[in-house]
Amino acid sequence: MSEEDVKRKMVNLLRSGATMLADQCPRCGGIVFRLKSGETVCPRCELSEKEEELKSEVKVEMVSSESIFASLEETLITKLSIITSSISESQDISRIRELVQICNDIISVIDRLRNLRKR
Repeated sequence: MSEEDVKRKMVNLLRSGATMLADQCPRCGGIVFRLKSGETVCPRCELSEKEEELKSEVKVEMVSSESIFASLEETLITKLSIITSSISESQDISRIRELVQICNDIISVIDRLRNLRKR
């Protein structure tokens, strides 16, 4: 479906009295509208659900991403510990530089994960 078709559907939904919601479609990330009947629809992928089901899906998605972020952070911290040990054992300056750069990259990713989890 073209963007023009999606826009046309959005306009028609608003004209028919539908309300544009702040929620995003769990399937395509598009804008979701609530019809007068209480049903929610996405004009982009045509997903149609009751509002409670939509909120439930969004919550499940958020919980799922939270557990993935936590698991990734834990893995990265473990790797950081291993790399730190390698740095102290190494005598090769170029290898130490490489390991320090990897540590910086890992720390940067951990920082971004923590910022995402605060939202």
